[in-house]
Amino acid sequence: MAAGRGGEPQPRGPQRDLQQCAVRDLLRRPAGKLAVRRAENQPHLRRAPRSPRRAPPHSVGGGALHLRAVRDRARPQLRVPGISAHGLGRGTQRTLSLLGRARVRVALVCDWFLPRQGGIELHLRDLAVTLREAGLDARIVTTTRGDPVVEGIPVHRVHTPLMPGAGFAFWPGALGEIERVIREEEFNVVHAHASVVSPVAFAGALAARRAGLPSLLTFHSMLHRSSFFLGASEALFAWNQGGIVLSAVSSVVAEQVARWIPGASVGVLPNGLDTRFWRARPNEPANGEIVFASAIRLSRKKRPLRLVRAFADAVRFVAGAPAMRLVVAGSGPEAVPMRRLADELGVGARVELAGQLSRRALRDLYARSHAFVLPSERESFGIAALEARTAGLPVIAMLASGVRDFVRQGIDGLLARDDAELTRHISRLALDAPFREYVRHRNASVVPPYDWRDVRATHLELYALAAARHTTARG
Repeated sequence: MAAGRGGEPQPRGPQRDLQQCAVRDLLRRPAGKLAVRRAENQPHLRRAPRSPRRAPPHSVGGGALHLRAVRDRARPQLRVPGISAHGLGRGTQRTLSLLGRARVRVALVCDWFLPRQGGIELHLRDLAVTLREAGLDARIVTTTRGDPVVEGIPVHRVHTPLMPGAGFAFWPGALGEIERVIREEEFNVVHAHASVVSPVAFAGALAARRAGLPSLLTFHSMLHRSSFFLGASEALFAWNQGGIVLSAVSSVVAEQVARWIPGASVGVLPNGLDTRFWRARPNEPANGEIVFASAIRLSRKKRPLRLVRAFADAVRFVAGAPAMRLVVAGSGPEAVPMRRLADELGVGARVELAGQLSRRALRDLYARSHAFVLPSERESFGIAALEARTAGLPVIAMLASGVRDFVRQGIDGLLARDDAELTRHISRLALDAPFREYVRHRNASVVPPYDWRDVRATHLELYALAAARHTTARG
């Protein structure tokens, strides 16, 4: 990177971008360009990556700092012996032909689903809907209690004892129950979705292997604290040797998975969204007060108190010219401490806790806001930031998060290395109107490549890849 105006790092060529290439683009490249870096497979490197704040910086052109966390992102490869990578770009028909069925039945296996509210639950609902629109019979397999049909999606709820207060399955017999459902419902593909603690997702992947079915395992959460368990599960179940296609929702998580599964080829399978919905209302904030929006669960993991502190520090630095306001959408146990902290720091009148908002209400909030702030560092993907970016807002997020896959420094928004830089970025977007307007107009005119139609096509190609790998393994 080269230093631009104000000392902000600017990309110099596509090789410097933080964008992770789409999996299907990687599949279509010649084999020579798909060589995966093997350094993470050495025993002394099988650990979670260090925090970017502790990573040693080094100088590049113009003296700008380029963190190791940016450089050492995942380099996925997804190759199947005997299968041409150039043949894996035909979407639905490729999937149907490889699976040999006119209507493919897909099991989306996860520990969590609606009515429980969260990012992975909403993602599974949207994924099931878009797969069913493409002609696949997508169904949910979960241990979350609830109705058998949700918004037209069949849900197979496995009845098994759940951990009190946590809600995840802990009974060893759950594996047999999940395998029974997968066999009885005659699924053709099993797509397991793993979070921090996911015995059901791992059981689904194992059940698919035992049932002789093509399978994928997608990781949705940062693995810092659960990396040891992933390494232990690899030692026990040999995920990389069982023909299971491994993927993660961002390059950050993909690198963590690759570090703990020796020889793994980990692809990036991102979340999706309806770009037409989020761009239906133009971003036209009013002049005068600068409004910063945020949408997070108000829990300690998401760092809402750090957001309030950073905003208060920025307000003191800006000194009222211009006036600033922070609107936070979301609910959780940190709501009362946030209100108390805002009052203590003297910004209580400038911080608005809007509560849990619907997607339509969030879109209305973004239409009247100037920027979006996501303070969490352990954000595996950052769907809220992508929704705001699609709506046209400049995004401020942490460099350590998965947001760096779709927000480029100084182009789509600003990425903070630490909390002090988070404050400086909020201050800059409040004071630097020309830069703020540049990013806002660019985001409003350039649609990010994460629409559900594109993400669905990538899912279908990976289902075809899983079927091809399964066929090759049996042959």
